[in-house]
Amino acid sequence: MKNILIALLCIASVELCAQNSPVKRPSNPGVTLDKALVLYGELSERTVLRHPSLMANQLFVYNSATTNHAEIIQHLEAAFAEKEIAVIPDGGKFVLIGPKSQQAALVPGATNIAPTTTKLYPKGSIHFVNVTVGQVMTIYADLIGKKLAQGDPLPPMMFVAMIQTSELTREECLYAFETLLRWQGWRLVPSGTDAIKPMQVSREPDGQTKK
Repeated sequence: MKNILIALLCIASVELCAQNSPVKRPSNPGVTLDKALVLYGELSERTVLRHPSLMANQLFVYNSATTNHAEIIQHLEAAFAEKEIAVIPDGGKFVLIGPKSQQAALVPGATNIAPTTTKLYPKGSIHFVNVTVGQVMTIYADLIGKKLAQGDPLPPMMFVAMIQTSELTREECLYAFETLLRWQGWRLVPSGTDAIKPMQVSREPDGQTKK
């Protein structure tokens, strides 16, 4: 099985975050929501799983004159609430963030991941910025040692964002990918004995997906 870092570099063409890079508090009064989410993930040491309904570059304002991490987290969460953005902890390593209008789809599931002793991927191993759904599926298939077969046609302009800010096992990486793909209306199903293929699923009004 290829190492996920090689897959990320060769398939998704994404950069690795520096594992021990210092956290910088963005200047007020305005940053993009993207930067606010990165900051929140760094400070909380939770990998943000972001619902695709959140606007990528909307202006985000929060007020914080402190350098205390816990207080900055509280101020960010208050600012998220003002923007009708839900923040839901998911196990000890993830946080689900999305519009409150889609809160029914933000269902924590990380506690259902079976305990494992597989290799840990350090913070910064996954850095998805404008990575296509197809690229994420290819990496997923590589992680489980299977080929990605042809399935339902994939839209070329559907992207996934994920910046890993916590140490993750392989199973936790797979859970994160499955969650992000499900929110986009996709899942991966077996195709023969050595492959998986993409299947599009319809979306319920509350944001959940079904066959």
